[in-house]
Amino acid sequence: MKKTFPIYGMHCKSCEKRISDEISSIEGVSSVDVKLKRQSAAVSYDSNVSDKDIEDAIIKAGYEPKAGKPPLFSRDPKDYLIFFISAIAIGVLTYLFSDLNLNFDNFSGSQNYLISALLMGLAAGFSACMALVGGLVIGISAKYRQQNPDNTRWQNFKPNLFFNLGRIAGFALLGGILGLIGSAFTFKPTLMGSLTITAGVFMLIIGLQLTNILPRLSGWSLPTKLSEKLGIDKSRKQGYSNFGAIILGILSFVLPCGFTQAAQLVAVSSGSFVSGGLIMGIFAIGTTPGLLVVGAAANLASGQKVKTALRVIGVVVISLALINISSGLNLTGVKLPKFDFSNQNTSSNNSINDIDLIFQSPNKQFNKKQISLKQGEKYRIHILPVANGAGCMSTVMLPGLTEDSPRLLKNNQRITFEFEAEEVGEYEFMCAMGIAFDTVIKVEV
Repeated sequence: MKKTFPIYGMHCKSCEKRISDEISSIEGVSSVDVKLKRQSAAVSYDSNVSDKDIEDAIIKAGYEPKAGKPPLFSRDPKDYLIFFISAIAIGVLTYLFSDLNLNFDNFSGSQNYLISALLMGLAAGFSACMALVGGLVIGISAKYRQQNPDNTRWQNFKPNLFFNLGRIAGFALLGGILGLIGSAFTFKPTLMGSLTITAGVFMLIIGLQLTNILPRLSGWSLPTKLSEKLGIDKSRKQGYSNFGAIILGILSFVLPCGFTQAAQLVAVSSGSFVSGGLIMGIFAIGTTPGLLVVGAAANLASGQKVKTALRVIGVVVISLALINISSGLNLTGVKLPKFDFSNQNTSSNNSINDIDLIFQSPNKQFNKKQISLKQGEKYRIHILPVANGAGCMSTVMLPGLTEDSPRLLKNNQRITFEFEAEEVGEYEFMCAMGIAFDTVIKVEV
């Protein structure tokens, strides 16, 4: 006979396995199908097995054989203690490294692009600018381990390895295409911002699941078909999809990390398939050590330490998710609504006002801290770099006022943004990652 038993207390995939193993150990049970989302177990068994036997097995596994949803908030004080200690530690580390300014002038100015691309990749892999891709890798790696608690460390490391192999191959191929088609390929701020926000939301959900602060959220997962294609939710019989991890690595090409954007712009300017492919491929190789380290973080703990490690990693993923959501909002030009009772009926002026800015060294900022514009007027802002950009701040864009793609800040190469100041508000120059320069543009009536 077959019967479905309600179960209370499940919060992750390892709960499914623990219950399944306990029930399967009963002589006379032919099959067990435990579902986290349904909070139940479908059991097939013969007449020698009683319902009480199965209920006792559920209790022995640490759960209750009754219906009920997980609590909205965790009832385990340790979950909150780990969360707040981790958050404080991350805040302290962020403050200590906030003044770190990685300067890679050679990446923008030297003819030896390959060595510069490798150095740029190494910096991206170990700095704050790897938050988008690194946070995604951490989340997927930790989630994969949580769903496969019996895997060896090598098995848990495989997603990271194949992700990076796909990333290197994909970057080389797509970088070659960039070099081939040149400036025909553009990166719109709104598209980049939307991708960043989407990835940030995905990371936020994974992070919350790992912390177990919201147990009811643990039942959420990607749609089955998408999960199977990405290889992160395969059953034990089907096995893990290396191909899915490779595809995910290739797709990371479109996630707008600021360092990556700078490398892509250099690939665009290279003018050839071979040069563009080499630049992006070597850049991806440079990012590999850092991404392997963060991807392996979920595999360092063993035994009883796994649960604590996953909680800490969850807080890290949440922090990176919030950074990316904030950066994505900056890139899309989203502004909080403001009450403005002034008369905003203005007439457009056909003349164009020219504004000159200098991007200067050593502070890697513009020479003007505030620019005032009049609503309805047309403007051209000319930027003359007298130094190369630094790190992820090697690119500049002006979201909210123009949809121009990011421009590379190269010594003595003038950049021009042309636009009409349509909406009253404050705007900022951004790098491709959504980090603002310190110049504020005010559009007033």
